[in-house]
Amino acid sequence: MVLKNYYEILGVKPNASQEEIKLAYRKLSLKFHPDKNDGDKFLEEMFKNINEANEVLSDPEKRKEFDDTLENLNSSVKKSFDRDVEKDFNDLKKKYEKLRVMVNEYFDKENNVAIKQLALLDIKESPKPQYITVSKLLTTILIMLVIYLFFKPNEYNTFDENQNISYEWTTISEANIYSEPDIKSAVIGSVSKETGFNSLRETKYFIQINFINMEGNEEQGYIRKKNLKRN
Repeated sequence: MVLKNYYEILGVKPNASQEEIKLAYRKLSLKFHPDKNDGDKFLEEMFKNINEANEVLSDPEKRKEFDDTLENLNSSVKKSFDRDVEKDFNDLKKKYEKLRVMVNEYFDKENNVAIKQLALLDIKESPKPQYITVSKLLTTILIMLVIYLFFKPNEYNTFDENQNISYEWTTISEANIYSEPDIKSAVIGSVSKETGFNSLRETKYFIQINFINMEGNEEQGYIRKKNLKRN
């Protein structure tokens, strides 16, 4: 025999008050009244269940008896469920243990075979060959390049001892005269186009000359070769 849950039939909670039960009964009885069901068997059965639920839950003694029965049923179902879960867990645990033993036996057997093969072959560990990787090679080249650039003579403003011979030069455009053979140094004068003079010394990009400064004194300075032509 299936126990009907009268709380679910009326749509109320198990701790519902008598007022809540009465209100729910009135709404449902009006909805499923025989005068409105046109002989529908399902609706007729629903109306009977609604009346039965109201009869039990509106009576304190019958309601208490129903609550006790419902609680015992729920407890019984829970115990049965717990037993089933425990049984399934134990069965699964036994299967796992059996599988674990089989796996261990298999690998123990395979390990023994491998050890025997290694003993027969007398395999000895040998050091791995050392290779120069591309990254190591590139790093070495980069370090050498940095060292070269750091110690490389500055051809921009270094005098060539083989070019100490004096030559005649003529400016092909107006040119600045610098205090050092470097365009970042101070500009101490300038010469106009088609001005001629003799060089004292040369660097790769400059020549050293004597010139008369604004105060009328002779001074040495440097002109860029790009503004000159050799006669």
